[in-house]
Amino acid sequence: MGKDFLHLACKEAMLSFALRQNSADLDNNVLAVSDKRTGDSIFFITDDLRLHLYKFVYNHPEFKSKSLGKIEGLDIVGNDIIKFLETSPNTFFLATRKKLYKIKSNRAECLLQFSNTKEQNNITSLYYSTAEHCLYVGTREYLGIIDEQQDHIVTPIPVVSDKGVKDTIDAYITGICENEDSIYVTTLNKGLYGRPLNRPQESFWQIRDLSGYESVYGVIVNGRNKYLNTSLGIVNEENATLLPVKHVKSISGALEKNPNEGFFILYYYGMSFKGLDDAGVPEPLFCDLAFSKSCIAVNGRKAVLGCKSGLFLFDGKSGLLPILIEKEEMSYALYIILSIAVLLSAFLALFLLKRRKRGTRKALMDKKGINPDDVGMNWEELEMDVHKVDKKSQDPV
Repeated sequence: MGKDFLHLACKEAMLSFALRQNSADLDNNVLAVSDKRTGDSIFFITDDLRLHLYKFVYNHPEFKSKSLGKIEGLDIVGNDIIKFLETSPNTFFLATRKKLYKIKSNRAECLLQFSNTKEQNNITSLYYSTAEHCLYVGTREYLGIIDEQQDHIVTPIPVVSDKGVKDTIDAYITGICENEDSIYVTTLNKGLYGRPLNRPQESFWQIRDLSGYESVYGVIVNGRNKYLNTSLGIVNEENATLLPVKHVKSISGALEKNPNEGFFILYYYGMSFKGLDDAGVPEPLFCDLAFSKSCIAVNGRKAVLGCKSGLFLFDGKSGLLPILIEKEEMSYALYIILSIAVLLSAFLALFLLKRRKRGTRKALMDKKGINPDDVGMNWEELEMDVHKVDKKSQDPV
């Protein structure tokens, strides 16, 4: 048995069973986790479309979460989510490939929707700038700023190549991030772009041509360094150092204070942490789990990660600890309503039973020619008399 799999030899075949993949029900399948910003709270959504709260305290971690109820109005599937983030207390945005939702007080409103037909636009990234208080959306065609007050909810922002060509129709934005003074975006095949903060209407200008790295899938800022997830590996933009890692799904760094400690690597199966003081190439850990790029919140060297098997805390070393996902309990008001409904159903059944019994008695008396007004007896005595008459009529002569 290895760290992540149980291996069994069966004749000429080797069978491997994942140790942690124990998805008992939809409550355990985590679809999205919000970034950790200021404070200790992060939020996540499970496959039953319920919102949950987790207190991500660095030195005193908890291993339980709190259910905040079901989100109404969402129409999503697990592998369709691009990003889930909190912009202000009780206000969230969730992007899928085709839709952008605003979630407030557990109700989702679709702000932006693209057609499902082939060759139509898709959402590829979503980022909230705390410095500018702006929500950026990246798509296959353009980079834009979301403004709910405008008739056209997205205002495209041009990305300009080093040759001065503005692109607002074929950008394919793959990543957005910021540091203390600038905001940056990457495109799939054309490079790294940036502009100073707090100039939301200005274009993004090309900083570096990255065509030599084939394709670029994302960018993060860690301290003063920018790291690019490319087809050839992870590139330090400042000195062009290449970390030759393969099968990388995404890279994630801490957003709060941008500490210069390192970053997390999510592979198609497993994850690892690359400390800046570690010279070697990190080995993937927990290779039996497929963490989604929308299911990680980073806090220094620790991270909360979600997948089909649940929610986990990476302890910053080599441990992956499960976090209990609270099940939704029946509310007191709902309990009262259901209790009243049960009582009403019982009374109705009793009423119908008595009514049916009274009708049966009357029919039997009519059959035997007994008039209850002509006899001085109660209903019980009358019923006994009717049964006696009926019994005598059935006895053989």
